[in-house]
Amino acid sequence: MTQVEDNPDWNEGVSEDLDDEESDLGMESLDRTALAIRGVVLVPILFSMMIPTLLKSEDWRQRRAALMAISTVGEGCIQVLTPNLDNVMEMIFPMFRDSHERVRWAACNTVGQLATDFGPFFQMHYAQEVLQNLVHVMDDEGNPRVQSHAAAAVINFCDHCEPSIIEPYLQVLLQKLDQIMKQGKMIVLEQAITAVAAIADCSKKQFIPFYDIFMPFFKGVLQNATGEAYSKLRGKAMEAISLVAVAVGLETFAKDAKEVLDLLLQIQAGPLDDLQVPFLQQAWARLCKALGPDFVPYLPALVPTLLRSAQLPADLKIVLVEEEATLDEEKW
Repeated sequence: MTQVEDNPDWNEGVSEDLDDEESDLGMESLDRTALAIRGVVLVPILFSMMIPTLLKSEDWRQRRAALMAISTVGEGCIQVLTPNLDNVMEMIFPMFRDSHERVRWAACNTVGQLATDFGPFFQMHYAQEVLQNLVHVMDDEGNPRVQSHAAAAVINFCDHCEPSIIEPYLQVLLQKLDQIMKQGKMIVLEQAITAVAAIADCSKKQFIPFYDIFMPFFKGVLQNATGEAYSKLRGKAMEAISLVAVAVGLETFAKDAKEVLDLLLQIQAGPLDDLQVPFLQQAWARLCKALGPDFVPYLPALVPTLLRSAQLPADLKIVLVEEEATLDEEKW
């Protein structure tokens, strides 16, 4: 897991990652080991000496590997780690201020994974420290991939979070996300938009004071981010608009509803690539929920498309138990 190459193009995104095969195999092996032998055996081996030693190393690769190990074994060692999570978090938090950007990225990755594996316990106990540190690394303008991963960790955090937990941090979180979205860096923009949507979905009506900050921006993405290169970004905007609409309710969303639905109808009229289709379908479903009876005028334009989608063959195959081994060989 320490066998990672320096990569001058690392900040460009996953597409520019080098083939760090040994590191990837190390993480896969550690994950399988954790699931197989569980925490009673593995946690003392890792956390008594190995991980603390690696975190103190002068080599950024070793510090990164320590954090990746923590994120990898969480699921398999959850029963043993849960009562010891305070000690684990004390190891992680200082790494948000590490001198190397890839260690800071790994810190974001680790808290994001732990938020998933240990939620909602994690959110209840560590909200303040986690969110403060994620906001801190969102200021790392020289490393947009760190900013992006901090936003991604916020998304994970919101998945198991109650509105009352995130409410005290809404102002600082959303102010920072608004700031990094306006930097215009694609790698940051996609995750930041989704993070705002996740916060809205979590906070519900508490998002209303921030509605007028973000809805015009999301509509602007739908209107202006045209072309194949922006397909995913438009999809993220559709997702965000529909999640925000459900969160704040019709009374708040009503002033933008017609414009948004008309924009979506234009997008649906095509050309529409495969990447945008699931985003669009899910957005229609959420907007139907948000608008209720006010959605009825749009049904004639939507139902024929939905019926055609329903007639497509499902990407599903039912097999007998004895056929499973053959499917594994075929990479099903």
